[in-house]
Amino acid sequence: MNKITAVVVTHNEEENIGDCLKCLDFVQEILVIDTESSDKTVEIASRMGAKVIKTEIIYPEEKKNSGIKSAAFPWILVVDADERVTPELKSEIERVLGNPEFNGYWIYRKNFFLGKEIKYCGWRGDKVIRLFKKNAGEYPEKRVHGKLRLNGRTGVLKSKLLHHSYRNVSDYFKKIDIYTKWNARDLKGKKVCGCKLFLNPASRFINMYFSRLGFLDGISGFILCVMASFSVFIKYLRIYLDED
Repeated sequence: MNKITAVVVTHNEEENIGDCLKCLDFVQEILVIDTESSDKTVEIASRMGAKVIKTEIIYPEEKKNSGIKSAAFPWILVVDADERVTPELKSEIERVLGNPEFNGYWIYRKNFFLGKEIKYCGWRGDKVIRLFKKNAGEYPEKRVHGKLRLNGRTGVLKSKLLHHSYRNVSDYFKKIDIYTKWNARDLKGKKVCGCKLFLNPASRFINMYFSRLGFLDGISGFILCVMASFSVFIKYLRIYLDED
């Protein structure tokens, strides 16, 4: 099998990092790219054998690019601290890298919100390129949710990556505060009329709850759709107020 470097970016992830790293026992190198964690993230990662690279970079995509450049091995597996590689996915990765046919692979994600699996709300069919050749992929200069740019053909893995997003309501609002700031910076200079403060959040809720069948996820789906529409409101409010 081709050797793999796993790249995990962190900031105050002591509740997640241990379980995340346990799932990566099959790779040859783990790089934890950490930005000024004030909790036990670095201590836990170091104790579990990961190489910790401390950085002042705050944006996840830039941190991932830094990890890719620092990787010792030809294949990269990017995993967020709140994601888990299942035994089935591990076996499939080992199999395809025995004789890889592609420069990168899409991996579907099974998403959880406040502890419950979300099957609709637009999260169905969620997939990301997380396994790729080191010299074939990089992330764009975008502050948040940038999609990997890959040179070459891509394949698709059958096994899923588990994504435990937002442990609780406090965790959600903490991340939304950060992400909406970064989104607003990406869109800085864009003109936003006051009507978008109402129309865009409403559109997001209608799309997720009705068009994407979020109501089939029960009360968890309703809560997710409401909170997602609220995050859209905050993002456009920050753009409207030109808040940095």
